[in-house]
Amino acid sequence: MMKENNTVLDSEVQIPASDVHYRYPEIDRRFLMNPGCIGSFKIEWDTYVYTLNKKIVAILSHNEKYDSDILNLKLRVEDNMQLRDMYPNTIVEGYHMNKIHWSSVILNKIDDLPKNLIYELIDESYFLIFTGLPKKTQELISPTKRKKYEKRRHNI
Repeated sequence: MMKENNTVLDSEVQIPASDVHYRYPEIDRRFLMNPGCIGSFKIEWDTYVYTLNKKIVAILSHNEKYDSDILNLKLRVEDNMQLRDMYPNTIVEGYHMNKIHWSSVILNKIDDLPKNLIYELIDESYFLIFTGLPKKTQELISPTKRKKYEKRRHNI
């Protein structure tokens, strides 16, 4: 339902898959605040993809199996297993992804997670992709993040 000035009145308005990121502005902002991270709609997958230097950081899409939007994130193997055990109804094996390295967050159950956990997972996914890039590329994208992540990597 729309007002005369085109503002949405009804929260049940269907948003096309290409605009799924508009339902989650905090998540969208969190990804885009990272240097070099780009969000775009991938037509052939009917999904919204966040990338860094053409590498997938995350995938945001609607999933019929869970009747929910889901966010696929790349995480450390040990974190994936632990998170799936802790939140079995909210964090599951990555949908259409490598089940060892990727997990899906079922977004209609996001309130079951601690408040800042989704942001920590987004940051971790970005960190894994960023640190997997060649050092010269890291330096071009963000010299400060490269130095910060270099210190963090030694502490893991």
